[in-house]
Amino acid sequence: LDLSQLQALGAVVVGPDKRSNFAGQDLSIALKAGSVTAADVSADSLDVAVRIKDDTLDVDRFLMTGLEDASISGTAKLTGFPAKLNGTADASILSPDAAPMFALLGEKFPQAAFLSTLSDRALLYPGLYADTKIDLFGSLSGETSAPETSVSYSASLGNGVYSGTATLKGGFADIASTQIKATLDGKHEDALA
Repeated sequence: LDLSQLQALGAVVVGPDKRSNFAGQDLSIALKAGSVTAADVSADSLDVAVRIKDDTLDVDRFLMTGLEDASISGTAKLTGFPAKLNGTADASILSPDAAPMFALLGEKFPQAAFLSTLSDRALLYPGLYADTKIDLFGSLSGETSAPETSVSYSASLGNGVYSGTATLKGGFADIASTQIKATLDGKHEDALA
């Protein structure tokens, strides 16, 4: 399953005028796919279950596995579907070693310098991000022409514990132009790392 096929599926639900093609109806979608590729990023599998009623979108299940050995799971509840999404989402990321994932994200989001820093640290300290667990909680406001997503997170990476916030401003259609600001606080058994 690639991005063009996902976009084709989305076009069944949302018309070119950004209006739901199923307005006034209840819609449930369940999707399971093997290898998934979007923007040159690949994962081994994708399992999604969503419900749409009026302008409310509930993501009851999101599970992606094999993203550079990481798995991502989450749920979300969004209103204003599909034109002006507002709501909350939570997600968890698990990986035996998050270094490859951080390297990939740093390459895809060069405007987020902290991702490159995380990747560079992994090269200096192999095993730094062993047994990674990251919990995220986000809120999305789509009331303006430049949607804003705020995320708070806590993470255990190897022998370190971290927390922080991030703000993404801009649409996801052109992710390279999205503005990203982030804070990171934490401690690690090896102070140099």
